[in-house]
Amino acid sequence: MVIHNFPKITGKSDFYYQPMLLRTLNRWFSYRDCQKVPLRWLLVVPFLLQISVAVGLTGWFSIRNGQKAVNNLAVQLQDEVSNRIEQHLNVYLATPHQINQINLDAVDLGLLNLSDFQSVGRYFWKQMKAFDVGYISFGNPDGEFIGVERLDNGKLLINELSNQVERGKLYIYNTDEEGNRTKLTGIKEWDPRSEDWYFEPVKTGKPMWSSVYQWEDKPEILSISSSYPVYDKKTNKIIGVLSIDHILTQVSDFLDGLKASKSGSTFILERNGLLVASSRKDRPFTIINGQAQRLKGSESRNSIIRLTTEDLLKQFGDLNQIQERKRLTFMKRNGDRQFVQVTPFRDKFGLDWLIVVVVPESDFTEQINTNTRITILLCLGALGVATALGIFTSGWISKPIFRLSGASRALAEAANSPDFGNQPLAQQVEVQGIVELEVLATAFNQMARQIHASFGTLTKTNEQLEEQVEQGNVALNISEEKFTLAFRASPHPIIISNLETGQFLEVNESFLKLTGYDLEEIVGQTALNLNLWVNPEDRESMLYLLQLERKVRSQEFDFRIKSGEIRTGLLSAEIIKLDEKECLLAVVNDITERKRIQDLQQEREKRIRNQNTVLLELSKNHIPNAVDWQTALREITEAAVSTLDIERASIWLYQDTDSTLECIDLFSRSPKTHRAGNKLIYDNYRSYFKALEEARTLATYDAYNDPRTRNLRESYAEDSGLTSVLDAAIRLGGKTVGAICLDRVGEVRYWSLEERNFLGSLADLVGLVLEARERQRAEATLREKEQYLRLVLDNIPQQVFWKDTDLVFLGCNRNWAMSAQIESPEAVVGMTDYDLLPNREIAEIFREQDRKIMENNTPQLHVIAQKQKPSADGKTIWFDISKIPIHDANGNVIGILGVLEDITQRKSAEEALLLEREKSERLLLNILPEAIAQKLKQNQNSLGKQNGAAPIAEQFDDVTILFADIVGFTPLSSRMSPTELVHLLNQIISQFDELSEKYGLEKIKTIGDAYMVAGGLPMPMANHAEAIAQMALDMQTSITNFTTDTGERFQIRIGINTGPVVAGVIGTKKFIYDLWGDTVNVASRMESQGVPGGIQVTESTYNRLQDKYILEKRGSISVKGKGEMVTYWLTGKGNGE
Repeated sequence: MVIHNFPKITGKSDFYYQPMLLRTLNRWFSYRDCQKVPLRWLLVVPFLLQISVAVGLTGWFSIRNGQKAVNNLAVQLQDEVSNRIEQHLNVYLATPHQINQINLDAVDLGLLNLSDFQSVGRYFWKQMKAFDVGYISFGNPDGEFIGVERLDNGKLLINELSNQVERGKLYIYNTDEEGNRTKLTGIKEWDPRSEDWYFEPVKTGKPMWSSVYQWEDKPEILSISSSYPVYDKKTNKIIGVLSIDHILTQVSDFLDGLKASKSGSTFILERNGLLVASSRKDRPFTIINGQAQRLKGSESRNSIIRLTTEDLLKQFGDLNQIQERKRLTFMKRNGDRQFVQVTPFRDKFGLDWLIVVVVPESDFTEQINTNTRITILLCLGALGVATALGIFTSGWISKPIFRLSGASRALAEAANSPDFGNQPLAQQVEVQGIVELEVLATAFNQMARQIHASFGTLTKTNEQLEEQVEQGNVALNISEEKFTLAFRASPHPIIISNLETGQFLEVNESFLKLTGYDLEEIVGQTALNLNLWVNPEDRESMLYLLQLERKVRSQEFDFRIKSGEIRTGLLSAEIIKLDEKECLLAVVNDITERKRIQDLQQEREKRIRNQNTVLLELSKNHIPNAVDWQTALREITEAAVSTLDIERASIWLYQDTDSTLECIDLFSRSPKTHRAGNKLIYDNYRSYFKALEEARTLATYDAYNDPRTRNLRESYAEDSGLTSVLDAAIRLGGKTVGAICLDRVGEVRYWSLEERNFLGSLADLVGLVLEARERQRAEATLREKEQYLRLVLDNIPQQVFWKDTDLVFLGCNRNWAMSAQIESPEAVVGMTDYDLLPNREIAEIFREQDRKIMENNTPQLHVIAQKQKPSADGKTIWFDISKIPIHDANGNVIGILGVLEDITQRKSAEEALLLEREKSERLLLNILPEAIAQKLKQNQNSLGKQNGAAPIAEQFDDVTILFADIVGFTPLSSRMSPTELVHLLNQIISQFDELSEKYGLEKIKTIGDAYMVAGGLPMPMANHAEAIAQMALDMQTSITNFTTDTGERFQIRIGINTGPVVAGVIGTKKFIYDLWGDTVNVASRMESQGVPGGIQVTESTYNRLQDKYILEKRGSISVKGKGEMVTYWLTGKGNGE
C-alpha cells in the first residue's frame, strides 16, 4: 500500500485557491524583475485577462454547445420519426399478406370454394368489414373475377366477371348491410389477366407486391396490391390469384400527422425515385397529354422534397446505392441548412422503399441564436464594468501592501541577527479599511511575534523530538517481537519470499514440519529450486492473480514435500512491503486428508450409481415380461459378478418342499460358464437355512470359521478356495423361496453396506421374475379354459356378448363380432356402446336399458328389435334379443349377458306383403298430388263415362306459376351421349325438386330441360307468391354448381305469373296432374322472353312481392297473345326479410 502526501491547505495561505491562469501568470512574472512592474498592473492585467478569456470561452462554448445540441436533437428526432414510420409501414403493409394467407388457408382446408362466386363475394365482403383495405379480389385463368371494392364514402361494391353471365363483362353491384347484392350499378368491359397484380405473381409463381399504381378515375390515389398465386396441390396448376389492394394515400395521411418539426418534411421514395407518400400532401402526379403520370421526387412541386431528392442523386448517383441508414446535410439557396436522414425499408415480398426525413436547422436554432446574442452583449458589458472596477480597486489595495512589504524586509534583516530572540520586536504593521489586509497585517504581526518566540524555544523542542524518536524505536521493536511470535506459533505453514526473485526469506515451524525441510535448506532457495510445484499451471495461475489483484485467496494446488510425496493445499497470498521491497506473504492450509475422504466418497457414489444402473436395466429388460425366466436369472448372476468384482454368483430355489435348495444357475467369471444342479439339504445346513430366514442378507468375512457357513465347506467351499460369502434370501409373498449367493475366492472380502443392499435388491428382482413366471403360468391355464369356452360359444348359432357393471364389453362370441363388424371377438374387450354405434343418443338408450336390467336384477327376454347397422349389402337385420344379469358366487350382479337371434328372414316374410301394398301407394303419390290420388281411388268408374268429361278438375283463383328453362342445353345435347345427358339433367332437376319440396310447392312437370312448378294448389297457401320467388332465387344459385363440358357454368331463364287456373286429371290412361288457363300461358311467355340468369315477373306477381323483395322495372314488352305488358326483374330479397 502506497501513501501519497499532499500539501495541506490552511487559512494562512490562499495560494491553492487561486485560479490556474493566475498561478501561471505569477510563475511567469517570478522569472522577471517584478520590481520594474507596478503592482497596479500586476493586479489589473491578470484579472482582465481571466475575464476576457472566460467571456470568450463562454461565448464560444455557448455557440458550440448550441450547434451540438441542434445536431443531436435533429438525429434523435429523425431516428424517432424514421422508426415510427417504419413501424407503421410494417403494421400497415402486413395486413394484406395476413388476409391473403387466411384466404389461402381457407382454400387449402376446403372452407372456401373459389368457383362459387356468390359465396366468395359474401366472404370477401365480410373481410372488408373486418380489415381496413381498399380491395379484396380473386381472378382465374379463364378471365373470371370476383372482388369487393371500398368507396370513399365507406360503401362496399361487389364486382363480378363471370363467363356464365357474359364473357368479358364486369358487373358492378351495390350491397346491403348483410353483404347481399342489391342494385346493378354498371357494366364495363375488362380483362383482369392484363393487370400487373395478376400476371406478375403468375409469372414468378410466388407471393409478391405489385408496382405502385394510380387509380384510373382518381389519379391522386396511389395503391399497391399484395398478390398470392393459388395452385392446385394435386396437379400443381394455377387456379388463380388472390389480391389485396392497399391505398398508400393513407400513408401520406399518417406522415402528415407525424410532425418531424415545425417546418420539417417526411416522404417515401421508390428506388427509381418515384414518390410513394409525403407529409406535404402534394399531388403525386402530373397530367401529360391527358394522361396522369406519377412524379419523381426530383420533379415535386415542394421545394424541400425536390431539393432533397436532387441532393441524394448528386451524392449517391443512384438511389440503389443506399443500403443502410444514411445521414447528410445540404444547404438551400437561402443558406438554411437541412438535416436529412434516409432509411431503407424492405420486406420479404419484394418491397424496397426509402424513408426520407428532412428537418431544417432553423427550426431549432432560432431561440438559440437569440439567447447567444443576449449572452455576448451581457459578457461585453460585464467585461467593461470589471475593467473599471479593477483599475479602481488596484490602487486601493496596493498602498497597504507596500507597507506590509517593507515590514517583511525589515523582519528578514533582523532575523539574521544572532541575538534576535533577546531583542524587543520592532516590526509592526498598521492597516485599516480593507478587512483582508487587516487580517493579513494581524497575521504578519502574530507571525513576527511567533518567529521571535520560536527562536528561544527551538533548542528545547529539538531535545524533545530526539526523546520521542527513541521511544518510537522501542515500540517498533515490541511490535516486531509480537509478529515474530505469531509467525512462529501459527499452526498453518507461512512463507515470506522476495516477490521479484522468488527466494524464501522466512518460513515458520509449521511449514518446515509439513515439508520435512530444515530452515537452512529453505532460506535463500526458491520453490522452483526445491521442486515444490507439481503443476506449473498452478504457479502461473497464482502469479496472474497476484499481478491482477495483488492477492490470492484459497487457491487449490498440489505440492511436493522433501520425501517426494504429493500433497494438496489451499494457498492464500498477498503482496506486502518490507524494507521498501515488495515481498509475498503466503499461508498454506494442508487439505490432503480432506481431499482423500472426498475422493473416497465420490468413488462410493460412483459404485452406487453403477449398481442402480444395473438394477434399472435388469428391471426394464425382464420384469415386464419374464417369458424366458431362466435367461433372466443368468443375466442377474452375470451382472452381480461384473458389478461387485467377485468370482462366482449363484441362485438357489426351493424345490417341491422347503427342505432342499437347488442351484438354478451358478456363474463363474473364470472361465465364463453357467452350471446348475447342486443341492443343499436342510438337515445338513440348519444354521445356514435358519440365518436365511432371520436376516435379509447374510455376510461372512471368514466362511471357514463362521458358524452359519462353515458346513458349506463340505459341499463346495473347500474345493473352490472360498473365503468370504454374501447371501440374500429371495422372498415371494413374505415367504423365503430361495437365495442368491456371492462367493469371494482368495483374499478376504469385507462386504460394505451398499454391496449388501445391492445384493438385497438383486434378490428382490429375482422374486419379481419368479412372480412374473407364476403369473404367466396361471394366465396360460386360464387361457386354456377360455379357449374351450370360446369353442362352445363360437359354435352356437346365437350371438352372445357380456359386459361388466360399468357397461364395458368383456367379450363376445364369433357370430356377435361378425355381426358388429369387428375383426375378432378379442377386439371388443374394453369397448363401449359409444364405440360401436354411430349415434351417441342411441348408444345411451341401450346403456340405460342394460343399467336398469342390472339395477332391478330382472332379465329382459325376447325383445324384437332392428339392428342399428345394416348388413354388408345394406339390408336391415332383425333380432330376438334377451338380456340376463350375471351373478357371482354370492348372488351379486357383476355384469350382463346378451343373447341375440337373427330373425331377419322371418321378419322379411311378414313385411313382404305390406311393402308391396305401400309401393303401389307411393307410385301413385309420386305421379299425382295426394288429394287427387284419394279422389281417383274413391271414384275410379267415373273416368269411364262415354261423354269424356274430366271427372277431376278444380278452379283455383289465386295461384303463382313458375317456368324455368336451361340456357344452351339444346346445343349441349348434340355434344354429349344420351346417357350422360340424362344423368346431368337428373342431377339438376333433382335439386329443383328438393327446392319445391322445401317451400311446399307442387311440381307440375318437366319437358326436356324445362321445369314447371306451382304454388297455392292443390292445397291453398297464403304465401304462394313469396315461396315461388324464393325458390326462383335459390334455383339461380343452385344452377351455378353445374358446368358444361367446356367448363362454363349453366344459366337458366325464369318466368313467373300469378292468377287463376284450372287443375286436374284428364283422360283414362297415364294420369298426369296438369294446369290450364291464361295464367299458365303468360308465365311461359315470361320465361321465353327473359334473359339468361334473370327472373322476369308480371305486374300481378310484382304487386304481391314489392314489399318483401327487390324488383327492378324492365319496362313494357310485347307478349304473344297479350300485346304490351309491363314486366319486372326479381333480383333479391328485401332488407326487411
